[in-house]
Amino acid sequence: MEKTVVYDKEKFFVVAGAIEKASIHPLAKAVMKEIDRLGIAAGEADDIQTVSGQGITANYEGRKYWLGNEKSISHLSFPGEVRDAVQSLKEDGLTLVLLADERSVLGMFGIADEIREESAGVIRELHRSGIRRTVMLTGDHQKTAEKVAKAVGVSEYYGGLLPEDKVAKVKELAATGTVGMIGDGINDAPALASAQLGIAMGKGTDSAIETADIVLMQDHLGKLPAAVRIARRVNRVIRFNISVALGLKLIALLLTIPGWLTLWIAILSDMGATIFVTLVSLTILIQKRS
Repeated sequence: MEKTVVYDKEKFFVVAGAIEKASIHPLAKAVMKEIDRLGIAAGEADDIQTVSGQGITANYEGRKYWLGNEKSISHLSFPGEVRDAVQSLKEDGLTLVLLADERSVLGMFGIADEIREESAGVIRELHRSGIRRTVMLTGDHQKTAEKVAKAVGVSEYYGGLLPEDKVAKVKELAATGTVGMIGDGINDAPALASAQLGIAMGKGTDSAIETADIVLMQDHLGKLPAAVRIARRVNRVIRFNISVALGLKLIALLLTIPGWLTLWIAILSDMGATIFVTLVSLTILIQKRS
């Protein structure tokens, strides 16, 4: 946790803990880590509902609360003090998690994304492999997106996106080329379905895993460049095998014209082609192990 701004100390941490402790979202884990560090006992919230692209609503001790980004508390007008605090956290490139009731903002967390050590290396490998554009789509605000994008080296970045905005951006990118979408959250699932190739993280949400075409078994992208190389080799092998199989069939067909096609040649063109393409396909496994 980078920064915390509190306006109501009696409610802020207790209510935030009551709402977040049942969530598996990475931001929720960061919030609970801070609450545990402070030694605050979280209560029990009920009627917890997730609002896609915004946050969570819940009831605690008979009152309704909103926890999430700025869009989640659009029912309130921010006083100058709150606006200044929000803008300050944004300028620092932090992700905001605000807590509010029906009348006012109780406080906010400023959370910094922990960039994995392998991230920049993965992006460099993808660029070296011939992938022209790497684009980051995030629900975080633009300042946070800019900070992360510069650190890892992606070509383009777009912040403040709702799930439907991600879908629209994926479709826009797909109009100019093939798009592979990588994600692990509930908000990523629609965009994964819209891309020509959806790739989910192995420890992502069930909705992302069910929607994706490929699931990486690790909780990081370290194997992504290798997966791209293997996929390209598989594509080349498939094209080669189809060409060989059709070529042998064509030769057998042409041999029937002068009457030179014998039983053994027919068997060779059929079973021989099957054995050959199978052996060629097995070379992919040999390369993967090496």
